Amino acid sequence: MPFIEADQSRMERWRRDLGETTPTRWWVAERTGSVVGFVGIGPCRDPIDAGLGELDTIAVAPSAWHEGAGKALMSVALEGLRCDGYRSAALWTLSRYPLGESFYVSTGWRLNGATRDDHNQVRYDHDLRKSDE
Repeated sequence: MPFIEADQSRMERWRRDLGETTPTRWWVAERTGSVVGFVGIGPCRDPIDAGLGELDTIAVAPSAWHEGAGKALMSVALEGLRCDGYRSAALWTLSRYPLGESFYVSTGWRLNGATRDDHNQVRYDHDLRKSDE
């Protein structure tokens, strides 16, 4: 799957999140002085349970795939969610995205069965009380 550029509404939400004092946090991965990936976490935007955090976004430039940046970002994000007191976390991603599915499953996420956006997005859950990532 090609690297997807963020649309204007997503970039505006990220800008707003970064400027607020909400419990949303972001990290970047760098290689030789250039950003090659980023990850963001916070409370679940689908207010189901106060103990549910969310992996908002994780992205790595294709030139840095399979070099450890994604796993390092995921590890930092999961630890951040645990430190923020969440018992579990959710993430939404594109359906029919085998590369993403393989990555999420390898880092401890499990397909939830929920869908949205006319089945174009699927939800994964992660039990943060386990340390199996």
